[in-house]
Amino acid sequence: MKYPEQLTPAEYGIIKILWDNPSPLSVGQVLKIIRLQKTIAYTTAMTLLDKMSRKGSLSRVKKGKAYYYRPRVRRTGVLSFMIQKFTDQYFDGEKEKLTAFVQKRHEHLPKNAKKSSNSTSENEKFKKARESSKQVPAPHDVMREIDVCLL
Repeated sequence: MKYPEQLTPAEYGIIKILWDNPSPLSVGQVLKIIRLQKTIAYTTAMTLLDKMSRKGSLSRVKKGKAYYYRPRVRRTGVLSFMIQKFTDQYFDGEKEKLTAFVQKRHEHLPKNAKKSSNSTSENEKFKKARESSKQVPAPHDVMREIDVCLL
């Protein structure tokens, strides 16, 4: 059985959009934001939202002919779950080993790589998407949240 916090990369991309919006969104609204980053079919978005709703990651309410979705799980809960699964798989379940690894790798990065590990073109893509939709978070926002979950 999957947990509501257990998300695939595609599901995580969708829930990030919903976390960043104060009100529930329809499939069409989610799709419009996703398409700023990549091509995806309407039916694919609809299937993912439905699957996430049945799993308990999202709640949905019908308004007219459309369903509107909102997250039922918190970002910190999802990131904590993902980090724990990663830690279990690669660090024998010991968060201290993961933390030590991350700290050691961070110390060896060049100064400019510590500021941002994203290429300029990737940053520009996210900037444009955020400006046009006001809903797409910067990539470093997620990394900040992961740092918080490791503490």
